[in-house]
Amino acid sequence: MWAITLAVAALAGVLTLQHDRTALGISMAVLIASIVFLDAGRSDFLGNHGWIPWAWIALCLAPDFRLTFRSPLDTSVSSASLENFAQVIIYFLIAGLVLWSRRRLITRDPRHVRKGLLPIWPSIALGSTIWSLVPLFTFVRAFQLLVPVGLALLMVRLWLSSPELANTIWRNTLRLFVRTVTILVVLGFVTGFWREPRFAWPGIHPGVASVYMGVGLLLLIACGRSFLGFQLSGFVFRLLLFGAGLYLGETRAVIAALLVAIAVLLWWEGRRRPLAKYLGIPYYAIALALLLVVATPEIMQYLARGQTSEGFATLNGRIPLWWLSLDLLSDAGRWFTGFGYGAARVILPVHLEWAGTAHSSWVELLLAIGVLGPLLAASDILYLFAHASGRRSITPPSLTLSLLAFLVLVSITGEVLALPGLGFVLLSLLHAPVLAQRSALSSGARLTIDADRTAAPDSRATAPIVRRH
Repeated sequence: MWAITLAVAALAGVLTLQHDRTALGISMAVLIASIVFLDAGRSDFLGNHGWIPWAWIALCLAPDFRLTFRSPLDTSVSSASLENFAQVIIYFLIAGLVLWSRRRLITRDPRHVRKGLLPIWPSIALGSTIWSLVPLFTFVRAFQLLVPVGLALLMVRLWLSSPELANTIWRNTLRLFVRTVTILVVLGFVTGFWREPRFAWPGIHPGVASVYMGVGLLLLIACGRSFLGFQLSGFVFRLLLFGAGLYLGETRAVIAALLVAIAVLLWWEGRRRPLAKYLGIPYYAIALALLLVVATPEIMQYLARGQTSEGFATLNGRIPLWWLSLDLLSDAGRWFTGFGYGAARVILPVHLEWAGTAHSSWVELLLAIGVLGPLLAASDILYLFAHASGRRSITPPSLTLSLLAFLVLVSITGEVLALPGLGFVLLSLLHAPVLAQRSALSSGARLTIDADRTAAPDSRATAPIVRRH
């Protein structure tokens, strides 16, 4: 482990030769990492893979926080901010931990693991460095995609070698995510960001903040307080806190996606508990219908968000932006290669100053690596859906599929599944139990669930029990 710490320290030294302002931040990061490694003997932070939940959260937060901003047309290293360097260091550090842990696991259990379709389009994105308009930026951003993919595959290996430990890490990751979002939302209210036109917390876009709160709220509903380890008062507090933040965030796509995801959750939960299907879904539909009837003017005013009918009809200018993207691909004849991963940030602002991205995961991938991008991403989602929906899934299908539905719907008007950050990291995490089950079956083993204790995440069990046969 000291080799990783020294490597990060060396990287910090090289970077600070050109950027004096980054010296303090990078040095502090290396110092904190060193302290963590020194403490590993007592806390077993590394030995029992206790770092993995923290790594998932770091991979989500690092790309999504921005306290300083620069022009999207500027992709030079010399103009990079402290946050850019911190983000890269975090990803390199986690990549090192993944490789180190993978080597240890392979020594004990060399079985081949299924990778599914998850690594394919990120690998093509990395290869697009060759023809990209911004090769260095493309390389770094594509590398960031492969880190959560590698972490997910590490969890697959862990599930095969130590199933109960892997389930504990899965549960702790979800718990840590909800606790982290709680802190961030409270920070947003304490700092007064809720008084802005749309709610957020320092360093994050309101739309991205709403995605965090939407995922947090969905986890609360899907997992229940026992699985997440909350008292009743803390559970209710978080429900109200996330709900208030989501309402003040005024991100319509996220709210719509959450409503659909809850319906998906109730439907799939009904496979295990018919009462949830035959009573839960009708009551949910009736409640939404009554709300629409009683408060139609208020709802329409909230959805309009003070915009004109033209702005509402064009999805805040997204539809013209998507047509522009198609025209650019057609004019350049790059339907099969794209302009390189992340190159939209230097193409689109030339035509529309406000457009740093394509504001759609699918159009973003189309611009990045051509038609293969959306096709491979869609195929991967269908693969995940097909195998997560089985009754033999390690984790409850209702949880996995409701989160997947939420991400897919949000990805239509946002780039959450195409760029590093919460959306793609969460998608990678959802692959881990599915690929673990597939890997176990292909190796002749079988991972099963004690149906009485772990059929659903809101069970009274503190952790799912997975047995190997």
